[in-house]
Amino acid sequence: MTPDQREKLVRYSINCFYAMNGARNEWDTNNKHSVRSVAKCIFYSHVFDCGHGNTGLISRAALENHLSGKKHLNTDDHFVSAQRVGHFVMCHPEIYLDNYDNFIDIFVWAGSKIKVTCEENIDLRKLTSNKNKLEILKPLNEKYDYVGITELYKRPEGKSEWKTAKLTDERIMIPQEYLNWEKQFIV
Repeated sequence: MTPDQREKLVRYSINCFYAMNGARNEWDTNNKHSVRSVAKCIFYSHVFDCGHGNTGLISRAALENHLSGKKHLNTDDHFVSAQRVGHFVMCHPEIYLDNYDNFIDIFVWAGSKIKVTCEENIDLRKLTSNKNKLEILKPLNEKYDYVGITELYKRPEGKSEWKTAKLTDERIMIPQEYLNWEKQFIV
């Protein structure tokens, strides 16, 4: 991470931390407007606009696309919905809003991206519905396997070209408290 990227991450995360703390008094997890205004307008916007989160991970199909000159068929998948993480954070203020170190960890995690094919990304998006209420068809720790993304490749640190990517067992860590919280939305 360059010094400018680090400064951007720190500024966005600190401002988000204070904004979410400011929203604590009126937070109502049962009010869709309360949830959306904080989870999307504050947390998601800061995570997205910060632009961090490149993990160096890519699905096998996306790597094949890239190496065969079809990188336009790939996209970044935000491993976890930043908006949902914002909701989670507000439901656990004693963990994340009373401690900036914990907050920046979850902020960074919320921005994690994996390069996948556009088709894989569509399949992943189908696992969540948010029409009338949040409904999750597969828990976060199962969704990649469920859509057939069983192999991930990773670029070595400091390398920007996908041709250097190697098969890896590395996965993005998922906080257990997040998986526990997510269970209430699984249908």
